[in-house]
Amino acid sequence: VYEIHPDLKEMVSKVLTSEYFTRSKPDPECFMKGMEILGGTPESTIVFEDSIHGLAAGRGSGAHVVGLTTTNGREVIGDLCDMAIDNFEGISIEGLAEALGISTDN
Repeated sequence: VYEIHPDLKEMVSKVLTSEYFTRSKPDPECFMKGMEILGGTPESTIVFEDSIHGLAAGRGSGAHVVGLTTTNGREVIGDLCDMAIDNFEGISIEGLAEALGISTDN
């Protein structure tokens, strides 16, 4: 990823890798630990996932879940997420927050 997007390191404050977790998806540990480390809450967190196990982990964490139709179609993931998108084109944090009912007052 860094080869294609070298500026990513400057855009994010932390990258969480498998060394931070003891359990794999569909266990929600990775998302819950991420929220803990980054100071998030389930109510203010949006999980983006394309796999069935990832969607289940996101749901289990209590976060808002956006399913990507890149691996499975809407008919497969529709019931496993709060919202499904085909890609990130035209997506904004404000638009997602509004669609998911998340307050942006903080």
